[in-house]
Amino acid sequence: GIRASLRLEDLDNRTKVAFIFNSDLTFNQMLIMALCDLGIAVPGENLSKVAAIQRLNDFAIAEIERDGYVVIVVDEAQSLSHKTMENLRMLSNLETRKHKLVQIILSGQPELDAKLSKPEWRQLVQRISLKRYSTALSEEDTFRYIQHRLDIAGFKGPFLFKDEALNLIWKHSFGIPRKINIICDNALLIGFGIEKRIINEEIIQEAIDDLCWTPFFEDIESKVSINEKSQDLTMEQKKKVAPTRHQPNMEEGQETVSEEKLS
Repeated sequence: GIRASLRLEDLDNRTKVAFIFNSDLTFNQMLIMALCDLGIAVPGENLSKVAAIQRLNDFAIAEIERDGYVVIVVDEAQSLSHKTMENLRMLSNLETRKHKLVQIILSGQPELDAKLSKPEWRQLVQRISLKRYSTALSEEDTFRYIQHRLDIAGFKGPFLFKDEALNLIWKHSFGIPRKINIICDNALLIGFGIEKRIINEEIIQEAIDDLCWTPFFEDIESKVSINEKSQDLTMEQKKKVAPTRHQPNMEEGQETVSEEKLS
């Protein structure tokens, strides 16, 4: 998906950031949330759209004068409505004669790129000055990523995962960091439960099986099958039990007429 090539914690104090994690909002709600994140509004404050934009504009101008920046990051942007996207485009027009006042970062899944490729998004796309993509990790990068996560967590000691376990993690995660995290987290829980200090291939496979299995699937599948068979049997039974009226003195071989034909 389209991802910002930075981490918020890496930004210096000159950069004021509003992070919008819920894209299922109207533009007005999103704008108020951004103002609250920037510290220039309080939750529940009754602001009109015009007043909210003016407050953001004044704040951004003050930051520019202090050699600062204002950034709005919208996560899961592939879910934004057309109207909200159009309002964000208009928000990007806030500027002085020399500076853009607000930088907007849209972060999302591959569906965001597909959405932006449509003709109706042309005006917004023309304002995008930089794109970055986060692709799946290679096998080697997956192993390094796991080690990095362990380092961040403060793990000290021998490497937790055997080579066969790492290969299985990469194979089933397809190098997608979120999936790597989920598999490793579940494997560590299993290892803790059975008091294993090293995660082997069997533990990884159990974690994968646990994530793919549900106790309800077989019941649901069997109920669907039973219902389908029941419907089929009902139709067959209707045909079989439909009574037949015989005409008096009917000669052999003459066609019988069911109630269905008479109705």
